[in-house]
Amino acid sequence: MKIIRKTNIQKAICLLTLSTLALGAKNTVEIPSASDLGVKDFQAQLSIGLNEQTGRLEKGTINKTKIKIQAELEMNDFVSFHGRGGIKYETGSTQSVFNERRNTPDSNVIYDYAFVRTNLFANTVKLDFGSLDNNPEKMGSFIQTGITSVGVQENFKYESKYFDIELNAIQSKPQNDELSNRIESVEQGSPKFFYEYIKADLKLNRIKLHATYGQYAYDDLSNSVAFQEQFMGNSIVQGDEATSRFIYKYKGTQFLLGASFKLSEFITLLPSYEAVENNNAPSSQNMATNQQLIIQTSILDTFVELHFNNFKNERDVTPTFYMSSPFTANTEGSGAKVVVEYNGFETSFGHINRKEVKEVVDLKFSDDEKVYFIEIRKNYDFI
Repeated sequence: MKIIRKTNIQKAICLLTLSTLALGAKNTVEIPSASDLGVKDFQAQLSIGLNEQTGRLEKGTINKTKIKIQAELEMNDFVSFHGRGGIKYETGSTQSVFNERRNTPDSNVIYDYAFVRTNLFANTVKLDFGSLDNNPEKMGSFIQTGITSVGVQENFKYESKYFDIELNAIQSKPQNDELSNRIESVEQGSPKFFYEYIKADLKLNRIKLHATYGQYAYDDLSNSVAFQEQFMGNSIVQGDEATSRFIYKYKGTQFLLGASFKLSEFITLLPSYEAVENNNAPSSQNMATNQQLIIQTSILDTFVELHFNNFKNERDVTPTFYMSSPFTANTEGSGAKVVVEYNGFETSFGHINRKEVKEVVDLKFSDDEKVYFIEIRKNYDFI
């Protein structure tokens, strides 16, 4: 009897345990993963940097701290959202002969882009709506570089093993909130920016070649932007913020050539050449060129890039207000940069030496300058 009773007790305990587990499994709520929610990319970047500028008209040092978030959200098989932005905090001091040129520290919310993308025909056609990503890889060094524009972008790309071809068109409204905040001005009017290009890539074993032909146009640029341009190099009829205007229209062509030569498993050379011409300005002030050589190498777990530039940007190629580039109007010179990536950290440092292309009587704000910079970035990938 004792043995039977003990066995019955054991059976009861087993049944109770199984019932508890079954009840717990039934009430468990599964937490969906980021990929289940459509999050394809989610990254954060923390950067700390220092810029020092020296010249006859202006001297200054600015310390920068930035936190940026980059995300891609897939809404369904055809529609996705892409965004990148964050906050920045700057400290430092500047001295300038003209207050209008003063590059004062500025702290605010920043955004690089935020747009909705529609993918059609097996992702060969893309339609973007919103604040577009005008990165230098796509735009080059002189046209709307690094500054978002609000509008529409159409893109077609055909890819094969040895050959790619891409067609792209942008219709948008240019803007530069960062510069507007820094100089405490308001962009007035409804400026328009148009840009189209065709790009071809040839892919061989250790060699890649690419060529791009583009056309650009700015229209209805405001008087307030023209007023600011007298401090940045473009030709304007000087007045106040209500009466200043550009002398020339901005409509022209762009040509880029580039290559990638993989010399070994450790060294790759990337030479490139860019030329931009404004068809509506005189021949003595309508051309910009940039020759660049990038050397990539890997040493153990460290990736290193060496950048060398030679540039010339005449006075009236593009409106400088809508650029985020050191190659400002009416300047020429050279630059060098070193980028080192190791253990999730990226460090870049270098200098730019620029001088006036030529002395212009009414361009009293132009100056020969040297810029030195260093920045340390840490990327966090959450997907």
